[in-house]
Amino acid sequence: MRSGKIDLALGYVPGLDPGCVSRTLLVDEHVCVVRADHPLRKQKPTKEDLAGLRYVYASTNATGHRMVEQWLEELNLRRDIVLRLPHFVVAPEIVQHTDLAVIFPRRGGPGHCIALRCDLHPVPSAFGRH
Repeated sequence: MRSGKIDLALGYVPGLDPGCVSRTLLVDEHVCVVRADHPLRKQKPTKEDLAGLRYVYASTNATGHRMVEQWLEELNLRRDIVLRLPHFVVAPEIVQHTDLAVIFPRRGGPGHCIALRCDLHPVPSAFGRH
């Protein structure tokens, strides 16, 4: 942006240079996505419940996904990652047919999850809203 090659960037971008103008367009939070009949039946799973799940992990360089890893580390929550994907878009489809879970932005989940019969569960408040 400083070089003038980029005029606009969208995304979760904490710690912007003071010379950058920024606006909050929306606020979101993360949820744990599991299939509708998954053994995790609690409406508010505990940190221990979440640690006991097996996860799909989408390895991406998007800031929001890296922040999830940082929040998990701050909570001392270790995930059992059993499947790594190059992109998160297929994760709900995989979750629908397995006992795996994925942590996803709430706004990114509902459309996929309603169609695929998945449940959304809140994650610890330490994840915050962004």
